Amino acid sequence: MPGYPGLGRRDTITVCRTKRAQSLVRLFLATEGVNPAHKDSKGGTTLWWEVVHGYEDVVTELLAMKMVDPDSPGPDRKTPLLYAAEHGQETIVKLVWPQTE
Repeated sequence: MPGYPGLGRRDTITVCRTKRAQSLVRLFLATEGVNPAHKDSKGGTTLWWEVVHGYEDVVTELLAMKMVDPDSPGPDRKTPLLYAAEHGQETIVKLVWPQTE
């Protein structure tokens, strides 16, 4: 990825999330070779970070992907559902709740 030497395709999603470039996240999710279940160096999955930032539409897209585990905890050891519930993100709770075990 230009401007980010050494980053591979799987890391591109992390860069997009860090830059809060929501539309780029969608683009890279559709790119062959990108792992939507990738955990970054802090232990956060793409789903967890999108929940943290409240990006409901990207959360919906991620939950539709079979590779994405909605029960995978983030760096704070909280699942996306728990994080959303604790932070009053009612819409995200309603999206994630039916997907959890």
